[in-house]
Amino acid sequence: EALVARAQSAGATKGAAQAGPFHGLAMVKLAQEQVPGVYRHLDCLAKATEIAGASHQMLKVQAQAMVTGASAFAQSQGLHVAVAVVDSNGCLVCFERAEGTDLGDSDMAQAKAVCSALHGRSTADFENQVDAGGVSLNVLAMPGIVPIAGGLPVLAAGRLVGAVGCSGAGDKDQAVAEAALQALHRS
Repeated sequence: EALVARAQSAGATKGAAQAGPFHGLAMVKLAQEQVPGVYRHLDCLAKATEIAGASHQMLKVQAQAMVTGASAFAQSQGLHVAVAVVDSNGCLVCFERAEGTDLGDSDMAQAKAVCSALHGRSTADFENQVDAGGVSLNVLAMPGIVPIAGGLPVLAAGRLVGAVGCSGAGDKDQAVAEAALQALHRS
């Protein structure tokens, strides 16, 4: 109820606010900050996880460092990308879409991050499985599988705490996601 009320006060409709972060970007309008040329969205679901007492979680400050690192790398390469960071439950913690990035890449970045978080592995692993063909194609029957490189799990002390997903750079999505992990390790 409180999240829906906050989303409505941020301009989202009640139906869109209840749909959550996986159905467009209405929910992430909760804490929206516009930066010249870039749209940043922060989701308060990480705070809800913290309140619930999770001991291993993706913190907003860590997620922001990852998004900033990925975006800086992409910009240095002349790429326009969307970057999403989710917690271990697949809930959006931080998101950024560079100006000029296709809107569909926003959903794809989130989908890659969620896939990596829920399965604890890189979306490139699933892509390789599909490329192998045969019985490996069974992976396509699993709900939520995104067999496209650009999603990486985030581990802390050997435990899954979240994932990052990048989209918009084609075959360089994986490199952008790796830049996000490198930024996390530097922070």
